[in-house]
Amino acid sequence: MFGIFFCIGVFISIYLLFIFLINPLGISFLSVSMLCIITGIFINNFTNLSPKLNSGIQFSKKNLLQIGIVFLGVRLSFYEVGELGLIALPIILITFMTVLFLSYFLIKYYSSQKNIITLIAIGTAICGITAILTSAPFTKARDNEIAYATFVISIIGTIALFIYPYLSHEIFTNNSHQVGIFLGTSIHDTSQVIASSFIYATHYDNIEVINIATVTKLLRNSFLIILIPMLAWKYSNLNKSNFYQNVQIAFPKFIIGFLLFSIMRSLGDFYFINSYSLEYWDILLQFFNILSFILLNTALVALGLSVELKSIKKIGFKPLYIGLVISLMVLLMNILLIKSLII
Repeated sequence: MFGIFFCIGVFISIYLLFIFLINPLGISFLSVSMLCIITGIFINNFTNLSPKLNSGIQFSKKNLLQIGIVFLGVRLSFYEVGELGLIALPIILITFMTVLFLSYFLIKYYSSQKNIITLIAIGTAICGITAILTSAPFTKARDNEIAYATFVISIIGTIALFIYPYLSHEIFTNNSHQVGIFLGTSIHDTSQVIASSFIYATHYDNIEVINIATVTKLLRNSFLIILIPMLAWKYSNLNKSNFYQNVQIAFPKFIIGFLLFSIMRSLGDFYFINSYSLEYWDILLQFFNILSFILLNTALVALGLSVELKSIKKIGFKPLYIGLVISLMVLLMNILLIKSLII
């Protein structure tokens, strides 16, 4: 509980600093989301945090993030979610298949690193650390292998969330669909995609990118629907009760929450469009937008507080090299695909 209040306190301090100092000074390259992550990293690596804060920080990083994403559903009607999903789906499919294909050859070349490569590939193709932790029991990976894969995905994703917003603007010249789909398909973890889209939206005054990147990333996360049944079936030795239980436990339920809030937005817009209550409906939507902003940025503080700079030395060369190769291939392929297929 103390860790939650600590993360909220850091966010409020950053927000006030941004409103009353940074923004008036016209320092345009900084954003609230970026400051939340950087401050979290600085606090975690250059101060001595009390162990009492750990559980609250982990809760904020996972649960507050998921609740914030659920509330993001009110930004988009269900029709818009479906439309954006159809645009992004071909890129996601090609990315998914390419990563699996590439990992197959890397496993043949680095056979001793089979489990780590498998986990890194899963994390890169779908949803970062969540996919790694979800898949790890099925791959029978050892604790140190899970830790290595998690470190690699976390480090590469953290680097990407700071670089890709600016890189995407240079490549796609503020095309909302291209930028949003690029961020949603090229960055590993859900929190990192949200952070990068917030940075882009703030720096280039394009809030639509947040919506497109979020839908793209959640659609990408839903590929666990394909992966988990495959792994669960193999793991459960054809025991159907275990199979369904594994799928139910592993599937990210916040995706359903996001879609439900999107449906609520669609129904509400239809019902209140010519009603005297339209003003109150807009106030309610604004409330959820503000609440989502607070929860997501609080989660980004927690994300920063979870980054261990010392862990870079512990990873070793091979797993990091493998992760960089896969991520670089995804980056280059996504740029070519998005330039070719997305208008």
